[in-house]
Amino acid sequence: MRKFSHVLLFILLPVFVMAQHTVSGTVTDAATGDALPGANVVVVGTNMGAAATADGSFSISNVPAGSYTIIASVIGYADDSRSVNVSGDATVNFSLETSALELSYWKFWHLAQVKEHLLPIPILQKQK
Repeated sequence: MRKFSHVLLFILLPVFVMAQHTVSGTVTDAATGDALPGANVVVVGTNMGAAATADGSFSISNVPAGSYTIIASVIGYADDSRSVNVSGDATVNFSLETSALELSYWKFWHLAQVKEHLLPIPILQKQK
């Protein structure tokens, strides 16, 4: 019986040492406080991440203990990153600032040139 308990201890020890945790929080607009549904939240250097729900909340499960950088991003807003030390369940809240999308002069000029060189397409009609 004593050997059995030692074997069981060695089998279960890695489970307790390598405990998995949850990183959760919210992603909101910094100016209005409104939720940003669909925002991407990623644990840098891993394949773990989540998308914010309709109320701006997210939850990333099975995060091993350690130090990580968490990044939140959504189109039209500047990305925000936070450092978090995961030793238990952690909460990280993001408030993203709006960011204007930039289109360089060259890209605009190139698009304008392409538009000028479009060929007209004749419309064929069936004669009666």
